Amino acid sequence: MCPIAIPGYTTGGLTCPVGTYAKEGSFDCELCKPGMDCSVTTDRGDSGSACVPSQYQLGGSPACKACPKNYECPFGETIARCPIFSYSLAGERMCKPCPDGQDCQDSVPAPCPNNVCAVSQSDDPVDCIVGYYSMPLTMTCTPCPKGHYCAAKSTTPTKCAAGKYAPEGVGTCTACPDEYYSKEGAEYCSPIPPGYYLDTAKALTVCPHKTFSRWGETTCSTCPDGFLCPQQSGYGYVWQHSCPRGSWCKAGVQTKCPAGTFGSMERGKDASVCVDCPPGYNCYEGTANFELVPCPKGGYCPSGKSVIACPAGTFNDDLYGKSLADCKTCPIGHTCSSETKDGGTLCAEGYYCPRGAGAISYPCPAGTHGNSQTGKKDMNECLPCPPGHYCPEGSASPTKAPKGYFTPLSGMPSLESLYLCPPKHYCDQEGMVTYKGNFCQAGYVCPAGSKSAQEVACPEGTFSDRRDLHDTKHCEICPQGYSCTSASTSTNNKITSCPQHRYCPEGTKTSKIPLCPPGTYAPFTNAKSQYDCLPCPPGSYCEGTETSGTANGPTDCPKGYFCPPGTKYAD
Repeated sequence: MCPIAIPGYTTGGLTCPVGTYAKEGSFDCELCKPGMDCSVTTDRGDSGSACVPSQYQLGGSPACKACPKNYECPFGETIARCPIFSYSLAGERMCKPCPDGQDCQDSVPAPCPNNVCAVSQSDDPVDCIVGYYSMPLTMTCTPCPKGHYCAAKSTTPTKCAAGKYAPEGVGTCTACPDEYYSKEGAEYCSPIPPGYYLDTAKALTVCPHKTFSRWGETTCSTCPDGFLCPQQSGYGYVWQHSCPRGSWCKAGVQTKCPAGTFGSMERGKDASVCVDCPPGYNCYEGTANFELVPCPKGGYCPSGKSVIACPAGTFNDDLYGKSLADCKTCPIGHTCSSETKDGGTLCAEGYYCPRGAGAISYPCPAGTHGNSQTGKKDMNECLPCPPGHYCPEGSASPTKAPKGYFTPLSGMPSLESLYLCPPKHYCDQEGMVTYKGNFCQAGYVCPAGSKSAQEVACPEGTFSDRRDLHDTKHCEICPQGYSCTSASTSTNNKITSCPQHRYCPEGTKTSKIPLCPPGTYAPFTNAKSQYDCLPCPPGSYCEGTETSGTANGPTDCPKGYFCPPGTKYAD
């Protein structure tokens, strides 16, 4: 135990220096208090004796001083400049009024020059010793606070920088020992805590991932092998941060055991902790316990290998497969792609699957179909394509012949193998097996592949009453004196008489009936040529025009004009 100090001594047995004192049991010597005289060197066990009147001591000085001129020292621990128009001599306790008409700035009254007295008053702070400071107008020296330093004549304390400290009443800050740190303005240094280090600026900084530090260490050390060190690690060998099973750790870096191996030991330091996985187990990367990872269905696991998929055409519906021999042949009527876990998938509708069929099954041949049934075992279960249909390779069901086609035969393999509906006939339904009885409608023609009885209309200016035409050139020419629209027959009212004031030669189209030439007209229908048009009658004129599609007949001659037969225009 530390000894109890006797008066005037520290616990270490050191004598307090002049200007300080220590009470019984003190660890440090304290500065002499303001207003006290600590100059006695024989016994500094108390705070000293009070300064006599007319003396002062602002703290930290070994002895009291005489009050200077033009100052007053009423209590021994303060000093103040004399008020305006007052003065004092050196060593006097209080200030006195200056006599009238006298100048007292030099402490001795003297007549004012030219009877004008100057006024001088200073607000300058007191000049304090090292370790003290005095602010303007205070006239006292205050001990520099902890964590600060005060040079001689200081007016404000200055904070210690980071990495330094200061007790009360010092003029400089002391650097922290190597294994300690402090923040700005610190009154003491602290040991560097675990998980931290000091950077180049002496600032406390967290140790990064993969490193650690203990109490008082100024740098971070590399994490020991077999352990992990997260950020701010205080110790390297921590049980909670042991390298986990299924991996190994070097310099704080974790590496997982590769696929096909496992690691059952904690705190592994190198790859030797990873051993081959036994057959029948699938050790993935980082496996710690192989018993928890049996080889999955659909594959097999040799020693030291991760799972290998059963090849196409086989399956494995059991766990713990060890070799290719554990993969079974795909059953008949099914397909088994790579890594199949059960008995496979039923063969698709347009296919058949013998035993051992892989992902690519066998399609029903062209001209046959699967009858929309799954699970077929051989080609004989594929049915012939029926008449009126076609069946490409792999057909699940027959496809109907489209409109314009037919086939009376079975086993048709493609659209190209069907028959086009022949000329003069039409095939207006899907899946037709014959065209017979489907003749073209009168007024129309039906070329090969026609899908309707009205496939192609006889053009305007022609007509037809026949049902066996396949080309528009076989339509008859519209007769003289008549006009014909498209798809005209002699019975559907599309052949019409040539209207008045027009004429209709052979092949006249209803949309383009010619007008009688100017100077002529036709007061009757069915005119066959322009020569059937008569000369315009006397007293009228005939312009050969139409209004809203209707031909204009003769127009009365206007007053002041006369119109002989065949007149074309009024003027």
